[in-house]
Amino acid sequence: MNLRHSRVARAAFALLAIAACLFLIQAAGRVGFSRILTRYAIRANSLAAADQAIQLTHADPEAHRARATVLNRLGRFAEAESSLEAATSLRNGQAALWLELGATREELGDDKAALAAFDQAVRCAPFYGETHWQRGNLLLRSGHYEEAFADLRQAAASNRKFLPLLIDLAWG
Repeated sequence: MNLRHSRVARAAFALLAIAACLFLIQAAGRVGFSRILTRYAIRANSLAAADQAIQLTHADPEAHRARATVLNRLGRFAEAESSLEAATSLRNGQAALWLELGATREELGDDKAALAAFDQAVRCAPFYGETHWQRGNLLLRSGHYEEAFADLRQAAASNRKFLPLLIDLAWG
């Protein structure tokens, strides 16, 4: 009887392992196809492909980011903002997503919300020049010169490509 229980247990374990492998293969296929659709959506400016990518992997921030990219190109900034908010909620610590959200909010004319997004980008990547540069430019356009130039100087200190731009802004 022990031998029989052992065979049944091994067979059950084998079936369970096969089921787990099939599940993982299916999941990997969904993610892979979603990434293909995401790349295609950006290259072809296809909202349908971006939407399909989100349907396949709704918890993938890159799919939401691709949708936002296409929507921004189409000038549909409110919808793009919504997609970027979904992406940032899925990957909160990625400064690039917060920068895109800030730029989109700025396109919508919501400087206060744009500044909040840029602030979050700076918190995510405090030593990254681009975060300070974007926030500094918004502050400069808003008339907050002292805060703006503090950010712009930080950006130029972090990345020398911003130095000629900073000099040009200061000169102007």
